[in-house]
Amino acid sequence: MRKFLSRLSLDERVIPFALLFVTVVSFGLLIPWLGFYWDDWPVIYLTKTQGAAGFWDFYQYDRPFSAWTYIVFAPLLGTSPFAWQIFTLLLRWLTAVFLWASLKILWPGKARQVFWVALLFAVCPIFTQQWVAVAYSQHWLCYLLYFLSVYFMLKAQGNRQYHLLFTALAVFTSLVQMLTMEYFLGLELLRPIILWFYYREWEPEAAILQTFKRVIFSAWIYAVWLIGYVLWRIFFLRLAGNDPNRPVLLGKLFQAPLQALLDLGQKAIQDLIYLVTSWPASLRPGDIDLHRPFSLAVLMIAVFAAVLFGLIISRYRPAEADDRQSNWHIHAMAFGLLAILLGTLPVWLIDRQVSVGPLGSRFSLAALFGVSLLFV
Repeated sequence: MRKFLSRLSLDERVIPFALLFVTVVSFGLLIPWLGFYWDDWPVIYLTKTQGAAGFWDFYQYDRPFSAWTYIVFAPLLGTSPFAWQIFTLLLRWLTAVFLWASLKILWPGKARQVFWVALLFAVCPIFTQQWVAVAYSQHWLCYLLYFLSVYFMLKAQGNRQYHLLFTALAVFTSLVQMLTMEYFLGLELLRPIILWFYYREWEPEAAILQTFKRVIFSAWIYAVWLIGYVLWRIFFLRLAGNDPNRPVLLGKLFQAPLQALLDLGQKAIQDLIYLVTSWPASLRPGDIDLHRPFSLAVLMIAVFAAVLFGLIISRYRPAEADDRQSNWHIHAMAFGLLAILLGTLPVWLIDRQVSVGPLGSRFSLAALFGVSLLFV
């Protein structure tokens, strides 16, 4: 085995499979014994009794356009818990893959770092409700569409022949994910930063002013659609009932700006501390009980998976590596912190928090990217 591994050299084609491996080991081993939970049940009921028309009517109270996800996938997956669990797990994996593919374009010389960002993202334990597969299939689908949009946006920059096609795909996937739900709206604000990093990486000799102009020229179309969506969502969307996701903070800013800013600062500090400490906090020594067969089995699987993964990934040989001294780590940390803040901004706007309540971890989804980048 050691002799075989010593001759084994793996390139970037192995990365999607490595991400699939860790995703399945982390979240997929108990899938045969999982069922439906919490907000899964309305979807399953409608699937069984009403079909597409029922989904359109049901989601008029909250997010009307989100019905399309179930209209498309519910007939395919039916009322099988196993099918929905596999589907949502695959969405999580594909999101990690396109995160990796996007960052690989952004930082081609940092192949190892980019891989570890995607790896930590794939297994990040801050979001604790993966098992609510039907309800969160929408969230992971939108997350996947966001990183697909970023991937197409970056592909468009370096491809004159297909620039319009990739840009159209980037805009379309961005619009679909925004119209479906607002969870990842804050991440749209990262686009100018992403484009800035792209141009500084691929055109390092360009003047700062020239790079700034390139960013404006490439980002304006996404900004227009984002502003248009926000205006439509706040002022023109009419729901069947009261809007459960109203931007409460904006109203407070007009009524008592100082108090609103203090409240926002407090929420931001509390949630930031929660997000960056949740990973170590998830390692609880009390969970290791060698007298319980299940606990012992989990520990053995974890050790075996870690050793196997380490042996295989140690043979990973990136095609491109930039070993020059640079400020990449400083830029990446700042970018990660900004991604956490912007990713969580929509949560604070509706007067919610990641760190409050037993179901608050669902609000951490958009921040997982920034947390993973910051850790790396």
